[in-house]
Order: sequence, then structure tokens, then C-alpha cells
Amino acid sequence: MNSAIQNNGCNTVTALQSCTKAGTVCGSCKPLLQQIVGDNSIPEKESNATTLTAAGLLALGLVALIGFWPEAQVATSVQQVNWFEGIWNDKFWKQVTGFSLLGLTAIGLLMSLRKRLSWAWMGKFSAWRLVHILLGIACCLTLVLHSGFHLGANLNQLLMINFLAVVLLGAVTSNAIGTGHKLSGSTASGSRKYMQWLHIIVSWPLPILLTFHILSVYYF
Repeated sequence: MNSAIQNNGCNTVTALQSCTKAGTVCGSCKPLLQQIVGDNSIPEKESNATTLTAAGLLALGLVALIGFWPEAQVATSVQQVNWFEGIWNDKFWKQVTGFSLLGLTAIGLLMSLRKRLSWAWMGKFSAWRLVHILLGIACCLTLVLHSGFHLGANLNQLLMINFLAVVLLGAVTSNAIGTGHKLSGSTASGSRKYMQWLHIIVSWPLPILLTFHILSVYYF
């Protein structure tokens, strides 16, 4: 960065991006570039910022709902079984929702590699980012149908807590990105980077816990 500024005269964010390619993939580096060139203006509004913020708030609400809503109870008579129990407490539909949840989670984890591996075939980063948070919302809705608001016990409970933590941090990150243009450059960059790394770190145990969950259900 310093060499680009000193040797090539890159004294603006646009020029620095052109010289170093920094901030041209996801835009998360732009607030940092502003600091480097001494630009104290408010960061520009991210693509789909309003939708990202709304989706983040919806995901936060779903996490709170799953975490605190009373567990669904089993009906005392077959004549009292409602449609909801017919899904979360039925073996066939439990497998359908379980494997759907597994597939959605796998896609979400795969998409998280878009930035790290520069997979251009996955499309524009701004579009990927929006789909990623929408996948989190879809996972929450599927989880409700799969669990009936039951958090489980032991390994299953640990899996549920980890899953909800991943969605929670993803939702907060989405809000940090969506509202970043309302903050100063340093604040926007710091909050965004901090939440992204927390989201990534908490996501690592998820595949391991899912594997143990599947093994415990089908092989033990």
C-alpha cells in the first residue's frame, strides 16, 4: 500500500484500488483504504444495503424465536394432531426437513469460500452475500419444522446452540455491512471485520457437530 502511494501517486481510494486491487472483490477493505489515504468521509452505501439490513433483522428475530419459544408438545390423541406436529414429530417428514437443512447448511458453508478462494464462477460478491443471508433465514425456518422448537440435549443441544450462534453472528454481520455507510470509516471497517471473523470462527465446529449428529441418528 505504502509503495503504491509513494511510487505510483495513488492518493485516492479509487487510484489505490486500481493499483493494488484491494477492495475490489467484496468492498470490505474500502474503509481501510480511506484511512490510509486520509479520507475521513462516510463510506459509500453497499449494494443491496437495505435488503441486507432487513434480512439481518429477520434472521435475528428467527434466532430469538427458536431460542425462546416454548417447545411444541405432543398431542394426547391422534385426533388432536395439528399440521405442525405432523411435520416435526413424523419420522418421514423429520428426515425430509433434516436433509433439507443439511443441504442448505452445506451450500451456505460452501458459499463462504467464495471470497477466500476467489471463485468467480459463483457470481458477483454482492449477489452472493445476499443469497448467503437468505440461506440462513431458510435454514432457520426449516429448523423450526425439523425440531418443533426443541433444543434437544447433550450433543443435539450443542449442535443447536452452535447453529443458532452461526446464524446470529451472520445476521449481525449483515446488519454491520448494511448500515456501514452511516458510520465513520474506522468504525465501519472495525465492526464489519470483527463480526465477519467471529462468524467464520463459530462456523468451524458446525460440520463436525453435524457429522456426529447424523452418525448418532443412523448408526448408533
